[in-house]
Amino acid sequence: MIADVVNKEQTYGEFRECAQPKVSVVILNHNYAEYVETAIKSVLSQTYKFVELIIIDDGSTDNSREIINRYSQQAIVHFQSNAGVVASRNLALSLATGRYIVQLDADDYLELDYIEKMVNAAQSNNADIVYCQAQYFGRVSFITQNPTYSLDTLKLHNYISSCSMFSLDFIQSNHIKYDAYLDKIGDEDWDFPLHCCLAGAKAVLLDEALFFYRKHDDSQSRGDLLNQSLFQQLLVRHHILQRYNSLYPAEFKDYSDYIILMEQMIHYIERTNNLSSELQTLQEKYITRTSEIDKIRSTFIGKLLYKIALFVSRLLKR
Repeated sequence: MIADVVNKEQTYGEFRECAQPKVSVVILNHNYAEYVETAIKSVLSQTYKFVELIIIDDGSTDNSREIINRYSQQAIVHFQSNAGVVASRNLALSLATGRYIVQLDADDYLELDYIEKMVNAAQSNNADIVYCQAQYFGRVSFITQNPTYSLDTLKLHNYISSCSMFSLDFIQSNHIKYDAYLDKIGDEDWDFPLHCCLAGAKAVLLDEALFFYRKHDDSQSRGDLLNQSLFQQLLVRHHILQRYNSLYPAEFKDYSDYIILMEQMIHYIERTNNLSSELQTLQEKYITRTSEIDKIRSTFIGKLLYKIALFVSRLLKR
């Protein structure tokens, strides 16, 4: 009789585990030894227990490996040479085996009931993507006000972060990957959900702040960051609109003039940058030549030649 009870409990436990979808959480790390353990603990401490934790270290040179290896019994650990964000995110898609996938950067972390609430939202809404609000902390502190999903607004700017929950089945069946072109200029986490939604994914907002996004201090000046950001945003928007204008012409038929305008702006900025570079080169040559002349003047012969030149110049003026 006792054996029957145990068997029934085991059967119920197995059934319950099958009924609850597995969620793959992939932590991407590159030289974040200071923060990665907090991210790992936030996943292992989730109230939702059907979690597959994968940690990808992208060629860290600090002591990240030592910290990550402490959790090798509780996670799938992958170390690689530095391949970049996009390659690492695409690797995560191939390693994950859950029904859903969440990609968490190593300097961020999750609220303890993040996965439980996100899974409930996905199942109750039959959604392929669930996104939430984020608590920014560090250099700035605020909670995002992400809007309810609309494809028209997502075309203009991103509010579905990489740390959202995506249906892995939907991603794989539609052969969606992160765009390698965006690896150096950023916003691959805008392109990816946009591609999913254009392919027919259903996205829903869970209007709670369930993950913590760290904003770091930066040594660059605000002006440099702003100029760099504006040009990069222009490149990103041009690339994305041009790409999806060919893949989904019906959705982007009204953007043709906008794409042409951005091409002209990019050409103008690149030409301006080239002129600036040429002027910088001329200035450096002038400084070098002036320095050489000053060195000649400082020698005895140089001083003598300089005085002779002045004397001749005065004679010619008479």
